[in-house]
Amino acid sequence: MSYSASFTNSSAQNSTEISLPLIVRQALAMLRGRREQIRAKNRLRWELSQYSDRELSDMGLCRSDIEDVVQNRYAR
Repeated sequence: MSYSASFTNSSAQNSTEISLPLIVRQALAMLRGRREQIRAKNRLRWELSQYSDRELSDMGLCRSDIEDVVQNRYAR
């Protein structure tokens, strides 16, 4: 079974050839979304680490709580 490298929208192509680009687009969208989640977590981690121990304490946190907050596991 061979697949065409051309992804034109032709009725003569079978469904596997047409859906392949859709699968690739979905995978890339998923990877982009995951990358954005990682960036947001890294940003939050960085922002919280910039606070002094006193400022973290005022928010009810300590430095060891930062990772739990970032991973959404923090419970009071």
